[in-house]
Amino acid sequence: MFRNCLSVIVLLAVFGMACQQHTFEADLRDAKAKLGLGRVGSALSAYKSMSKRYVGHKERPLILLRMGRIYEAELHDDAMAMKLYGDVIAEYPLSQATIMARRWRGALEEKNRNYDAAIEDYEMLVKHFKGSPEYNRYRTLLAGTYLSSGKYSQARVELVPVIDDESISQEVLSQALFVYAESFFLSGRPRNAIKWYNTLISNFPQSEYSDEARLHAATCYEELGRLGAARALTESASKYPNRGVIDARLNSIDMRGSRSSEELPSGKLNETPADNNLNK
Repeated sequence: MFRNCLSVIVLLAVFGMACQQHTFEADLRDAKAKLGLGRVGSALSAYKSMSKRYVGHKERPLILLRMGRIYEAELHDDAMAMKLYGDVIAEYPLSQATIMARRWRGALEEKNRNYDAAIEDYEMLVKHFKGSPEYNRYRTLLAGTYLSSGKYSQARVELVPVIDDESISQEVLSQALFVYAESFFLSGRPRNAIKWYNTLISNFPQSEYSDEARLHAATCYEELGRLGAARALTESASKYPNRGVIDARLNSIDMRGSRSSEELPSGKLNETPADNNLNK
């Protein structure tokens, strides 16, 4: 008799969970559909209701993230978005959802120039998610925030192990090289910046950072009086989205003198930030 009652209870519990999952998925489809139709307010209300109705559901943190993205991208309410990302972090501290919450909140903090807060979020990613395949990306994001805050030397400290990691993806490596070069460019060290811009350009010519690297390297060459190299690099930034910037740079170079016969550098990725004490 007891066994029969226990079996019934278990079956009812399983049935209840299955029904809840079915209802959750239906509610999620409805919220997504509303957002897809541009009914932002209705979609947000639907997600809010789900966050209250499914408190113990495994996908609740994703609902909070979706609400945060609506506030950020659709309603441009950074404060509310950051609050929701903070809720995810507080309630689900070591989950995959927290990774996204810290990344998105960190980006908003950086956008609003709250650099210390952004650095804290990225540092937590680096500290608690070392085994993640995205670890090098988190560390590069941290370095980028140090760069934005003017802490150029600390940015390089974070990037040395990233650039030296042989398992790093090309996408992250190209970003890390760009940030590394920028740390010299922004601190008024054009010769060092040129070295790392050229390393990026030579190894990843089609990278999303390559054209900006060309323009910044051209500025460095111009500062050093190497106008031929500056013009050649500027002309090679053919995919840069703002043609007016290129024309203005060429005009600036031409005003400073005639072309030289210097050529673009080329070669393999054979130098790391540890070489020649460039990471200091």
